[in-house]
Amino acid sequence: MEAKAFFASLAGFMLKHSRVTQVTALAPNLIRFDVSGEELRDVKWTPGDKAQILIPGQAVRTYTPFGWRADSVSFLGFIHGASPGSNWLRTLRAGDPVDFLGPQRSLNASGINGPVLVVGDETSIAVSRAFSESRRVIVVLEASDVEGTREVCAKLGLSNSSIVPRGNLDALATNVKAHVDSGATPFFTGRASTIQQLKQRLKIRGDTKAYWADGKRGLD
Repeated sequence: MEAKAFFASLAGFMLKHSRVTQVTALAPNLIRFDVSGEELRDVKWTPGDKAQILIPGQAVRTYTPFGWRADSVSFLGFIHGASPGSNWLRTLRAGDPVDFLGPQRSLNASGINGPVLVVGDETSIAVSRAFSESRRVIVVLEASDVEGTREVCAKLGLSNSSIVPRGNLDALATNVKAHVDSGATPFFTGRASTIQQLKQRLKIRGDTKAYWADGKRGLD
């Protein structure tokens, strides 16, 4: 068991307990799961907050909640490799328990006037969807499956989305610069190395939250 999971289990009295009501495969590697529970009712939540879900007996993984209404909330999981989080997502079914800490502050766009630009990859779709509940959102992502990721964004109402092949930094930078020059406020999310390269190339400031890095697991 990872250290964070151990301490989260000890803090069980702080966990919010819920159960899965529906699991929807939006793409082969992108899973939406909706949960509900009385402990979720009337929770104060700001789009962009995070939740730390306890993967049973193994780890803690961070997800972005969206669509929080009364006693229900939704999450989006990206399946890649054989990590604890991905293995859990593959077997998740309606009725399964989901225990998590949060919501906790992560990214906050509430004080921004004008459109928000979310830059990242497949792991950035959930925060884009969350932000879209209260403001105009522009999405620029790199992805392994360009068409599939574009379709997922459309299904979630993210109509202003540009998806480029993973690793195409030129296309990513061109899109980001165009939107920033037009007045959008950027949030850099997703893969740590891509964020670093983009910010170095463009010399653009913006709130940053790396969701994963090559060779590392469970970034917060």
